[in-house]
Amino acid sequence: QALRLIDVMAENNVEPNTITYRAAISACRKAAEWKKALQIVSVLVQSKEKIDTITLCPPISACEEVSAWKKAVELAGSFSQRDRGRDPHILGAAISAFSKGSEWENA
Repeated sequence: QALRLIDVMAENNVEPNTITYRAAISACRKAAEWKKALQIVSVLVQSKEKIDTITLCPPISACEEVSAWKKAVELAGSFSQRDRGRDPHILGAAISAFSKGSEWENA
């Protein structure tokens, strides 16, 4: 339903904002729908909204929780390169994902 909300907003010419995206991502994480959370991140990247730590940590954590550590690290890396450099929260989430994926050597 989180993705549907964003679609309905777009259909009605209502521009979702960062808070809308955060809420949708958080709902997906709570419902263990990490792939849908990633879809929302993808939509967010295409929007004009700023991606920040508060918005990106939940999908990274959702990936980590289901052992999709490669995707978690990919998200963290793309954020670090594009938006804010080396954010300690994002780096911590990536390190945690490496750890859960038994890839601690790469952390």
